[in-house]
Amino acid sequence: MKKSFSGPDGITYDYAYDDDNQLTGIHIPGLAYATHGSYTWNRLDDLLLPGGGKLYYQYDALQRVTAITGKNPAGNPVMNYGPIGTLLQ
Repeated sequence: MKKSFSGPDGITYDYAYDDDNQLTGIHIPGLAYATHGSYTWNRLDDLLLPGGGKLYYQYDALQRVTAITGKNPAGNPVMNYGPIGTLLQ
């Protein structure tokens, strides 16, 4: 399991995993943790972002991401990505 990632900007992101080796959180320096909500099989269903926003993931039968919806802390959609990374909203 990858414990951390350092980008070309020198910022290091740390990863946390549960006993099943599923990602449970990403430490974002200077902000907080982004934490997972739940998994279906090995697919991440949602990700709680610092500040209370959430990303929701949808997959096809081959477990490829087909859509990502971002919602603010009030639950209102703020972005929606469709197939091939197309910004829909």
